[in-house]
Amino acid sequence: SGRDSRAFHIDRTFRFPGRVERFRSRMEPTGGNELIEFMRFGLGWKTAYVWNGRQVELQHRGYVWRIWGVTLPVPLSVLLGKGEAEEEVVSVNTFRMHTHVRHFLFGTVFEYGGEFTVREILCNNPS
Repeated sequence: SGRDSRAFHIDRTFRFPGRVERFRSRMEPTGGNELIEFMRFGLGWKTAYVWNGRQVELQHRGYVWRIWGVTLPVPLSVLLGKGEAEEEVVSVNTFRMHTHVRHFLFGTVFEYGGEFTVREILCNNPS
């Protein structure tokens, strides 16, 4: 995050037996309760954040591709499936999360979940 930016950056490290995976993304609000999480190559997942009284649900709103500063919708749901997630607070720096991508023909094509700990928060904004 930065002083003149509404976006926030997330740098995740997943530790598996025998390997470590790092995943970076940038989340940009688009209005209301929606945002786009941009990943490598300008590919983004548009999602709505909805509080259901117990946890936050991330509801699929489609995929986009940002190229030359223009954000375009792309019909990747047909190929990749639709992403959904649920997040629940456990403590000040711990949360539970389950995320998955389901394809209308092939079922669940990707998922992970568990209890996660925020170890460090870095901000370029000193205020």
